[in-house]
Amino acid sequence: MGVVYFFAGIAKINNDWLLEAQPLKMWLHTAHNWPIVGTLMKADWVAYLFSWSGCLFDLFIIFFLINKRTRLYAYGTVVFFHILTWMLFPIGVFPWVMIVGTMIFLPERFHRTILNRIDRLFSAIKKPESQATPLKTHFSHTFINTALILYISFQLLFPLRYLAYPGHLFWTEEGFRFGWRVMLMEKAGHGYFYLHDPKTGIEWEVPTENHLSEFQIRQMSFQPDMILQYAHHLEDIYADTTISTSMVNLKFKDPEIHAEIYVTLNGRPSQLFVDKKHNLAGIENNLSHRNWLEPYRN
Repeated sequence: MGVVYFFAGIAKINNDWLLEAQPLKMWLHTAHNWPIVGTLMKADWVAYLFSWSGCLFDLFIIFFLINKRTRLYAYGTVVFFHILTWMLFPIGVFPWVMIVGTMIFLPERFHRTILNRIDRLFSAIKKPESQATPLKTHFSHTFINTALILYISFQLLFPLRYLAYPGHLFWTEEGFRFGWRVMLMEKAGHGYFYLHDPKTGIEWEVPTENHLSEFQIRQMSFQPDMILQYAHHLEDIYADTTISTSMVNLKFKDPEIHAEIYVTLNGRPSQLFVDKKHNLAGIENNLSHRNWLEPYRN
């Protein structure tokens, strides 16, 4: 739990979040119709307040949670913070997961009280008494300690894998997932996909709405891994296919999949994201650097 909060705080130390209050400036405007406080949501100073408060909360809340004197106040702050974000932003079950998960910092007696009440609730179910004695050996302790060290090390190192990739993290999204960069960017894209037969030169624009829902199109249009998945999906669908148009029948034996996609990041003007020159069907979706993406220009 500490890793999630602390890494989220470190990630917020960037120009867009602290100095531009983006993307919160855009997101908070959607709450302008709230009663009483709605007009405040359009003020820039409120976006800056949320940005800096969110950064400080993520960076330091873990230290207040592990301190016995401040633990209950800190947990109350956690509940308030996550309920507020749940009300303001469409982030699914994440706030509730964090509220429940952070309860691990509460005193042992709190958890024992809950477990005892659950036990009494199901006391009608008779439980057989176990005669087994737990085996405690030096080997078992060593194994447990080693496993914990490896697990914790993985949790600390995995979010840092983005450092192995060049380019702008939010643009390429290489090492982005499970990096705990929560609510740090607003991306949107639009583009077109084409079937191309390299032998005949025939090209045909694919009607994406025939294959994906509106929500899927929105998500796919700016996420590189989903763009590749969709391109390979089109390759499977249209391999050795004849397409009937109003004017002519187009025959594709082993078509290439090309795309021209433009993306905007945190309110900036759209930039070319995927150039049409690449055959996306020939690119594997793996952990290698995505050199088929156009470089980000700030």
